[in-house]
Order: sequence, then structure tokens, then C-alpha cells
Amino acid sequence: MTAPTKTPLPKRLLALMLVYAILALSGLFYGRGVILSLLTLMMLLAIMARHKAGLWLLRGYAIIGLVGSTLLPYLLDINPQLQQQLQQSALWHSLDSIPGWLSVGLLIALTMLQLWLVFSAKVSHFFKREINFNIMQ
Repeated sequence: MTAPTKTPLPKRLLALMLVYAILALSGLFYGRGVILSLLTLMMLLAIMARHKAGLWLLRGYAIIGLVGSTLLPYLLDINPQLQQQLQQSALWHSLDSIPGWLSVGLLIALTMLQLWLVFSAKVSHFFKREINFNIMQ
């Protein structure tokens, strides 16, 4: 009998996990979106355990990110209070010199790159298919 070979963690998945970990830890540190940050950290644990639920959550985050980034100009147009809150943040002052179409286009390109990473064959082969959605298994 031969032992089953383990597929190593793809580098693209590791890079995406590092980005999610940094975002989740910064959300916890600054106290913004604490529940979402905790859910993201739990998703990272499921990914490291090679659960299929981690793959589905990762794909869901990518799709929601693309929908959110494409709807951002529309949401800012219909909600001027949201635009005023964004203009008061410290990040806005550094992005003020960049045209709006360029920043939204860059955001959409980054989320499309994230979608490409998540739906690639190397990432999907990393997860075990025989493990179901029960994370507590």
C-alpha cells in the first residue's frame, strides 16, 4: 500500500491567504468589522485544513468582492452621505489626486485577479473532495 500524496499549498493561494490575514488582523486591531474579521480568520483556518467549505467561502468572498467593487460608483452616486464619510477618512487624502475611474478600474482588476486565483485548477486540487462541509470534523 502506498500512502496518499499530499498536494502542497499553491503559492497563489498562500499569497491570497496572507492578504486576507492582514485585512482581518487590521480589522480586529482597529475595531472595524470585527465579526467579518473573525469569520475571515475562521475561513483561513478551514483553508489550511483543506476543507471544501474553505474553498466555497473563498470563492464567495471573491464574488462578493467583485460585485461590491463594480457597484461602488453607483452606491457613491445615490448615497452622498457615504461619499462624505469616505472623504473624511485618511485614505481619501492620499487617493484624492488619482482620478476616480482609475481607482475603481484598479479595484475591479484586483478583484478579477482574485477571482482568477480562486477558480484556478491548482487551488481547487489542493482541497480534499471527500471532506464535506462539516468544519468540526
